[in-house]
Amino acid sequence: MKNKIALLADIHGNLTALESVLEDCKRKEVADYWILGDLFLPGPGGIEILKKLREVAPSAWIKGNWDDCFLEVIDKKIDLKDSTDVYVGMLASNIFPQLNQEDIDFLRNMPMQQIKKIAGLTVSLTHNLPEVNYGGQLHASSKQSEFDKLFSTESDIAVYAHIHHQTLRYSSEDQIIINPGSIGQPFNSWKNFKYDRRAHYALLELEDGCLVNVDFRRVTYDTETEIKRSQEVNLPFYSLYEEMIYSGKTYTHDQVVLEELIQKNNYREKLKNFLTC
Repeated sequence: MKNKIALLADIHGNLTALESVLEDCKRKEVADYWILGDLFLPGPGGIEILKKLREVAPSAWIKGNWDDCFLEVIDKKIDLKDSTDVYVGMLASNIFPQLNQEDIDFLRNMPMQQIKKIAGLTVSLTHNLPEVNYGGQLHASSKQSEFDKLFSTESDIAVYAHIHHQTLRYSSEDQIIINPGSIGQPFNSWKNFKYDRRAHYALLELEDGCLVNVDFRRVTYDTETEIKRSQEVNLPFYSLYEEMIYSGKTYTHDQVVLEELIQKNNYREKLKNFLTC
């Protein structure tokens, strides 16, 4: 019997893209879902993303670096002098009121690694590396030795996320490495591919100790609906999100652009008020 599993990663608050992906999964008769982190931010989607995912009852949830960033904001562990911290803080403050304590605890308790044993195979699930869910260690151009660290726990297949780039490659020992890409922020640096803004995910098919197929999916979604949703909730840094949806360009660490918008919209003072509530 084939086990068909949807690998979903890096939603980044894009509820509209997630809805289209889940519809595609339904058409493909997916049996299980593995969630690989970064549920929220910078998009407007909050509790509705959790609800949509809970409806399909995933058997695995992994914590991403943006999930940690959201928790750091509500724990008041940010630097108001840092433009990136203010950016993340304002985005987090926009969805925090939607979540109850049970939701927050759920996010806190998501593991950084989960091992799945299925169809006679062992699969490691992480957002980035098993003990580090942030950083650039596993970009497509990284050294082979970095990718081999995905197998610190012996497994046949390692699935990771974080780089937003669909990837199929192998370890030094010929184990399989898969990245399903990003639902909310797909990435490709090649000039003829970078403006393909469809939502990315992957289908993993396993049977009798064999990897039967990896189907890298790209799903069209209504970008205008996503833009409208961000306007309706008065999304902080809205102009940056709109540009990202259409072009893929992000400004998370662009201190100049962020600081200009922070001062223009009085975001630092607004975040300060949120943190003192």
